[in-house]
Amino acid sequence: MPELPEVEITNRGLQALVGKQITDVEIGDKELLYSLPMNLSEEAENQCVKSVKRRAKYVLVELETGYIMMHMGISGSIPLDKNNNSANNEKHVHLTLKFNSGDRLLFRCVRRRGCVSWLEGKPPDCRLLDRLGKDPLDDEFNEKYLKREACCRTVRVKKFILEQEVVAGMGNIYASESLFRAGISPKRKVNDISENEYSELVQSIRETMKDAIKEGGTSLGTRVSDWESPDRKRGNFSAFLSVYGKEGDKCTKCNGRDTIEKSEIDGRMTYYCKSCQKVND
Repeated sequence: MPELPEVEITNRGLQALVGKQITDVEIGDKELLYSLPMNLSEEAENQCVKSVKRRAKYVLVELETGYIMMHMGISGSIPLDKNNNSANNEKHVHLTLKFNSGDRLLFRCVRRRGCVSWLEGKPPDCRLLDRLGKDPLDDEFNEKYLKREACCRTVRVKKFILEQEVVAGMGNIYASESLFRAGISPKRKVNDISENEYSELVQSIRETMKDAIKEGGTSLGTRVSDWESPDRKRGNFSAFLSVYGKEGDKCTKCNGRDTIEKSEIDGRMTYYCKSCQKVND
């Protein structure tokens, strides 16, 4: 968290910066997952934003000579203060970009597991981005692609779709929700799933992502670390979650014949209905 829908909403909210010039860069004094690039001020100041893009869970702010790449980690958000309206002493801000319009981009990260990088070149030379898999919102993401990626593998499907080299931007919340919609147990092995089932899974992943984007993403509580959009709105998709965080609740798909279970699968907490998502004998 944030996952693909939250990052896509962030990307759309930051489009307002295109064409504006960075006048100042302020770097905080606390470490993130990786050290912030200390040359960022030198590289970015006085440059104009040419575009803002999303790649998986990364936001890429394109400047004239390179990109500022941001990953929000598990507790980050990138609010955009128009006309410098918020207090300058706001907590948990590790990077501030000031613009000639008076706007400020704030990179907030409470648990400090996010990261900011400077990438040179057009397009940027970045092995991390190059190894990412297909994006669920792209046409190339289909059942043949998943079946091909699963070939000769025996991992569980939940772990499989969480691999960023396979499904770029997928996270734990939407993996559980997508598998539930597709009626596929998270415990099943990828070599046990048919192409028709992969077709159902592809459709479920796409629909889940699009529904979450429509509802403004997912914010799970009232904690300071919860994700917010650039205009500081909280996501409403938590009201539409079917399994994630619903352990003990009656399953809405089988009309309460069973309850939602929670278990740790491959190191990740997983939510599912054992009646609707059966494991093959």
